[in-house]
Amino acid sequence: QVNLLKGEHKREPFISVNPDGAVPAIKDGDFCLNECLAICRYLIESRKIESPFYPYKDAKQLAKINMLLDTATDDFRSKTGPLYLYTITGPAFLGYPDPTENDRQKYLNLAFEGYDILDKLLSNSKTGFLVGDEPTLADFYFFIFTMMIVTTTNANLDRHENVRRWYHKIEAIPAVARVMRRRARLYRLAMFYVNWILPLTCRCKCMRARRR
Repeated sequence: QVNLLKGEHKREPFISVNPDGAVPAIKDGDFCLNECLAICRYLIESRKIESPFYPYKDAKQLAKINMLLDTATDDFRSKTGPLYLYTITGPAFLGYPDPTENDRQKYLNLAFEGYDILDKLLSNSKTGFLVGDEPTLADFYFFIFTMMIVTTTNANLDRHENVRRWYHKIEAIPAVARVMRRRARLYRLAMFYVNWILPLTCRCKCMRARRR
């Protein structure tokens, strides 16, 4: 575990696991790996976990899942990511300027284009999932990017019925629901720290400096 607010991901021992200083990353024995998809695939294949989640022994099904993962990484993420980065995490944690209303609308429209991609992928599904009868790594990967903006911005799913039904199916999975509740608590704490604790700390430091 690393404390991002304290910058533990930018120094040892974590920097030896991932020299880029980014999460997620793992150390399995003397083998180090970063990037969430690479980590998921490695853990499943190295532990020989046979599951519809990522059926590494079924070449055709696996090819479909990997194709969707490429779409999520290249097309979907590039359209939904800017809304979260430039209106939420960037201004709050990375020093980005607050976006103008025109910028917010531009990023929101781009996110809806991402929803269009996912809605089309789900349009022929008989089960409500992207591939097969059960949720796979592709569903969860798309869900991560969707959940990040659904829960923190006004990018609602009202105009994308297929995505809305799929989203509710995934979030109803008990393990996912637990993670979402925990993430919501952590997000509230992080925003409280940024909006209240950090400014108050800076103000106190300035006042002490003036007294000297």
